[in-house]
Amino acid sequence: MIGGGDFNLTPASMYETYELMFKPGTSSYDCLLKARMSYPRHGHAACAVGDSHILVTGSRKDIHRSSQKCELYSISANKWQEVAMLNNGRHYHASCDFNGELVYVFCGISNQTKRYSNSIERLEIGLCIKNIPRQWKEI
Repeated sequence: MIGGGDFNLTPASMYETYELMFKPGTSSYDCLLKARMSYPRHGHAACAVGDSHILVTGSRKDIHRSSQKCELYSISANKWQEVAMLNNGRHYHASCDFNGELVYVFCGISNQTKRYSNSIERLEIGLCIKNIPRQWKEI
């Protein structure tokens, strides 16, 4: 899955996502357009949650608080759903999944201060997938 766009503009590409598919029998790939994200993304992080979802967090572009917004993509349904906002808006950060139950977001650059951040947040993503709302917690 690839997505996001040019920071200096807010073109449609900032909301678009594509699945990169290998074309069998060739050495090339196709980009298949998937459902659009709700918020513009640049400098965001994405991580696989188990084998069924992808979580996208943060953005350098701060339209509609997109630096704090988080969206969960269902691979089978080709749909995005919004989950709890990060406590700290950030970009150029990292994220990882732990057993499909927890997601961690690490460091990056704070959208508020424009300085490097050492904060870490955790979300019980397994419960979010089951439609049980959870909030990000700083650890």
